[in-house]
Amino acid sequence: MTSRADFDGFYQAHFGDTVAMTYGFTADLAESQDIAQEAFARAWQRWKVVSTYENPVSWVRRVATNLAHSRWRRLKVASAYLLRQRTDDLPDLSPNHVDLVAALRNLPVAHRKAIVLHYLLDLPVAEVAEELDVPSGTVKAWLHRGRASLSAELGDEVRRNISPPPVEELRERAQKQQRARRAAAAATAIVAVVALALAGIRLARADGLEPLPPASPSPSPSPNPVPTRLSPPGRAPAVPTNCVVQRLPIPAGGGVASYLSAGDPTGRYLLGNAPESGIYLWDNGKAGPVLTAPGQDATPTDVNSAGVAVGISNLSSGRSVAWILRDGKFAQLRGAGAEALAINENGTIVGTTNNEPVVWRNADSEPEPLKLPAGESFGRATGISEEGLIVGYAMRASQDAPTRALVWMTDGSFLELPPPAEYANPAPFQVMAGTIRGEWVAGRMLTQRGSDPVGLRWNLRTGKVETIPGVLFILAINEHGWMGASENTLEIRLSPDHAVPLAIDIKDGSKDPAYPSVQVLSDDGRTVAGELTIKYGDGTEQAAVLWRCN
Repeated sequence: MTSRADFDGFYQAHFGDTVAMTYGFTADLAESQDIAQEAFARAWQRWKVVSTYENPVSWVRRVATNLAHSRWRRLKVASAYLLRQRTDDLPDLSPNHVDLVAALRNLPVAHRKAIVLHYLLDLPVAEVAEELDVPSGTVKAWLHRGRASLSAELGDEVRRNISPPPVEELRERAQKQQRARRAAAAATAIVAVVALALAGIRLARADGLEPLPPASPSPSPSPNPVPTRLSPPGRAPAVPTNCVVQRLPIPAGGGVASYLSAGDPTGRYLLGNAPESGIYLWDNGKAGPVLTAPGQDATPTDVNSAGVAVGISNLSSGRSVAWILRDGKFAQLRGAGAEALAINENGTIVGTTNNEPVVWRNADSEPEPLKLPAGESFGRATGISEEGLIVGYAMRASQDAPTRALVWMTDGSFLELPPPAEYANPAPFQVMAGTIRGEWVAGRMLTQRGSDPVGLRWNLRTGKVETIPGVLFILAINEHGWMGASENTLEIRLSPDHAVPLAIDIKDGSKDPAYPSVQVLSDDGRTVAGELTIKYGDGTEQAAVLWRCN
């Protein structure tokens, strides 16, 4: 089964089931179709290999599931989903369908996945267990908690409303991606958002259904400072007045596009990648060789000042793995369904395994789970300071429950990072911490479902929290609290009301504002890095760029 005709039949036969499965995870029909198309496009790119697998459709299913989790889709898929929660996102469903969903809305994500795979796709329990990497007995217990008719009726609703796009369109998509896959530039700061989309099947509530109770009482509007000794920041540098932009060079053997993921606190090392190419590591603006990470679709996530980097890949099975890059060599971190999201100067790594926040004390250690608040089902650890403070978020399985920003202490305890006092009552729908440097934490909130994001900055020494006007995403913060602000304009935000603009004019630059971002801001404020959009053929691509400021 290696010919084009074989692929066409494979695609037509399994597209509907793949959309239905993904819809059961994301609750967004349009995004489920897009994810399914992406999974089949990747299968077409690798068809000579994938077609030799014992169960090619299992590979596609796993890729589709991981795409919903993967970092490069988190901004584009999850943020768009959160911002457009409207009843017309989904097909009209009867009260019976709503009752079925309501009966399962409190189940953890893994339980719901088992129900979708078993009842919707008719997979045997043993195969579901293999897909989810758990014992068969665990799957049986999860299935016992759901109603078998839910997935069948949900799948019928989805299948009645979708049909596979023409296979020629899929091939064209795959061919374009062989040159450069579209990537979301602001993924790093909101790595946790996608879990919200995965948390529940969102359907219109039937009359009389009561909303779920909040995860906790409203957080205190006057938080105490973090009870941990914080290293004082260095002497504050002079405020830059001029920042000159340049494209970062593409390593030999690289393609046209280049994506910037992270940088170390000094700005010396910058980390990125390109589709169908590999990992890029720039040293003082100079490109090293293309590095090949284990697995497929490798996404680097962080690097420290020793040039040690971490990231995420998918295996041929579709499972995600976490890796570390040291001295030009890759090694896989331990843990199932692992994602390494940040590393500090001591080599301590944080991230997730199976949707739970974890810490690796070193590259050879087992992942240690981080404690979650009572009643919370899963979360993400997204940043770590040099003192060992970890930031991230936690939430319940139900998407009606609020997301809570957390900071974990070095002794394993945690505190909630609250919103500003004026937003404390009623509590915001979502508060997330994304990155930490010294005493400063950057994040964002949604005051209610469907509202515009609001940038936040916390000071752990004083307990002060501020809103950052006009900024949706804060992807970088340095030890002085300066922020890399990504919006319609790019800038260094020194305080809520004081900004230094960044030039965006580069050769072949495009005015398309789709993905420009600031990903890196050095402690001395002299090195800034991110992405701008460039013209490529009839469309656009992303280019990693560097600003030198004085």
